[in-house]
Amino acid sequence: MTKMLRSSVIFAVVVGIISIAARDTTNAAFAPYSLNGTYRLTFNGYVPSTGRLESGFGIFVLDGTGHLSGTEVFNAGGTVCRNVAVTGTYTLGTNGIGDVSADFTSSAAGCSGHFNSSFLVLDGGDLIRAVSTDPNFVTISEEWRRQPE
Repeated sequence: MTKMLRSSVIFAVVVGIISIAARDTTNAAFAPYSLNGTYRLTFNGYVPSTGRLESGFGIFVLDGTGHLSGTEVFNAGGTVCRNVAVTGTYTLGTNGIGDVSADFTSSAAGCSGHFNSSFLVLDGGDLIRAVSTDPNFVTISEEWRRQPE
């Protein structure tokens, strides 16, 4: 092998190794389109001002462009709220941390309101862990799981 050919082969191998290392997917950037599909969620929390515990579950549909809609069922300190409609928006940073702002509405007394949360995307968007950012609600646990299509 000539010296020129050997240098070319070594250069090609080095470029290949650098290209593979540069594609480290553990640092993949996120965007709103990373979150799309149907998510089933559960949550538990606490309202410090009243001492009231809350728990519930729901189904949210995220459209990949920053909008969500869905339905929840929850127990707010003994008030059971069924078929509560949820609509809102979400943003997602490239680091996988995002925010949700949503309204929940029902014809039942005490079953409507607004919530704000921050969340962390895990498992490529298949799992989301959230925490309330409202001053009068403490999240004990909240988890969203994307359903296979």
